[in-house]
Amino acid sequence: MILKECSDGKDNIVSLIKFIAAVMVIFNHSFPITGSGSDYISVASGGQTTFGGIAVAIFFFYGGFLIMRSMEHKKTAASFFKARSLRIFPQLIIVIILSVFVLGAIISDCSLVEYFSNLNTYKYLLNCVMIPIHSLPGVFLNSKYNSTVNGSLWTLPVEFLCYVFCYLFYRFRLNNRKYAVWTVPFIVIAYLILWKILSGILILRAVLTPAMLFYTGMIYYIYRDKIKLYWYISVILLCALIVGIYFNIYYLIALVALPYIFSYLGFSYKISKIDINKNLLVKSSYGIYLVAFPIQQTLCVMNSNMSQMTNFLLATVVSGVLGCVLTLLDKRINAFINKGSAK
Repeated sequence: MILKECSDGKDNIVSLIKFIAAVMVIFNHSFPITGSGSDYISVASGGQTTFGGIAVAIFFFYGGFLIMRSMEHKKTAASFFKARSLRIFPQLIIVIILSVFVLGAIISDCSLVEYFSNLNTYKYLLNCVMIPIHSLPGVFLNSKYNSTVNGSLWTLPVEFLCYVFCYLFYRFRLNNRKYAVWTVPFIVIAYLILWKILSGILILRAVLTPAMLFYTGMIYYIYRDKIKLYWYISVILLCALIVGIYFNIYYLIALVALPYIFSYLGFSYKISKIDINKNLLVKSSYGIYLVAFPIQQTLCVMNSNMSQMTNFLLATVVSGVLGCVLTLLDKRINAFINKGSAK
């Protein structure tokens, strides 16, 4: 099966996999937020990866693949970045505003006067433009994790920088298959050098693998007519991942294995009878991702002895509902903006 043949249509399960990834992030966060240690994959891999790490890898690989396709269709910077901004910002801004003026005001240990007169309350609004501000005055101060309001937001500036990289890649015609292949050794060498240099800076190191997987997704899209998908190769690469964990080189094996496995899982399986891509809940993975962390923190404020599994299950249900609401609002906002642009 050729990747191009099975990825050109919409009858795939990429949206479903992204929804599962959003739930995996909730599962991953439920451990530290409830003070229950690390998730099972983190323990098994010696901290080399987690459920959340695999989920982020899913988002970024498929992002690179689909955003490269979008770039080739949009062609201009204006249309490309408009589409990308409408994807990210409406839901993000809604979540940030609600976090500041509703959640923070209710949860904060400060009085309403103290809370709304504190400059740090309004600094949190900088998250609307992806400038990371993690705390609100008096909010989640007694959390078993820390006072971070929404720990998931760190991926958004990384994602947007990947969009910029994708545009520049296209702008300089590196998406031409004659040239794209020559970028691979340079990008890989740069990745390895940065991985070594940033060995003591875990936060920056955490950015490298998602960014690299985004680039890999772009390359998979460019050479999609040359990539053959076989289930047995996916199984072999999965075994290689396990071996890589044993030898402490997961971060290297993952760059080769995960893109192929994700391609096979996401594109080779076809939807029959029910078009799951039209399911509101499945389409709400981004909204779920945005709201889950503060919901999980809030649940622990309401019950400090909440178990990891209870936190996961309750947060998944509440995040699913709110994620669907956000997706519907996002659809209305996009329709309004596009209608105004058409005029």
